[in-house]
Amino acid sequence: MRLILAYLLLPLLLTAQSKSPLIGAWKLVAYTQTAPNGEKSYPYGQQPSGLLVYSENGWMSAQLYNESHPTKPVVVQSATLPELQRLLRGTAYFGRYTLYAREGKVVHHVERSNRGNSGVDYVRYFKLDGDRLVITVRPENQIERSGTSEIVWERGR
Repeated sequence: MRLILAYLLLPLLLTAQSKSPLIGAWKLVAYTQTAPNGEKSYPYGQQPSGLLVYSENGWMSAQLYNESHPTKPVVVQSATLPELQRLLRGTAYFGRYTLYAREGKVVHHVERSNRGNSGVDYVRYFKLDGDRLVITVRPENQIERSGTSEIVWERGR
């Protein structure tokens, strides 16, 4: 009996997952970090760029770049120190994700990262307002544990 019930409910569960409001591509609009004393900073600059992608089959990818990140190729062997520093002002990672829609939470299970922190889980809290996704990273979920980050994304069209 349980097997029959599970078989009948499986399509409903799969449909619910595929209708996740996060699925799609999101363009980075703003990244603000607020210290415990209320001071705001912009680790990726005032005009960051980036892309966040959630797929229907449970994969995600995130790339965030500082506004001063090079837009043309840099030959590392002949790069100046400032050019190399600008290259390092980005974050990129990918992996699977788990959505907890009722809690407004998504967990990124990092498989690979340019920062060397592969194999970790990034807990993110989110709010959706139309085509705007606001992700909050609480202090306990930050590597530095220093303040709260608010990351604003707009759905790609």
